[in-house]
Amino acid sequence: MAYSGAFGVAENGSLAALSIHFTPLVVTGLFLLDGPLNHNAFAAVLYAVIVTLAILQVAPLRMDKLTGPWVFMVNAYVLVLTAVYSLILWAN
Repeated sequence: MAYSGAFGVAENGSLAALSIHFTPLVVTGLFLLDGPLNHNAFAAVLYAVIVTLAILQVAPLRMDKLTGPWVFMVNAYVLVLTAVYSLILWAN
């Protein structure tokens, strides 16, 4: 957050680093591996992904904001994950 706040958005609308908004999307999708992987393997993958996301959030890269159809795809992703997690909870 501090890196993006300091360097902000470029003139062309691109972000200074990976937006923090992508982190919960990636981590929640990753939790689908909680059942198929054993506990130690899942913990290792989870930590590796979180550290990678943290590095990307301060990396000197430019990425465009999500606009147009990408917004709908993120909404669909959230709805699908909600349905999948609901089925998992209902099955248990």
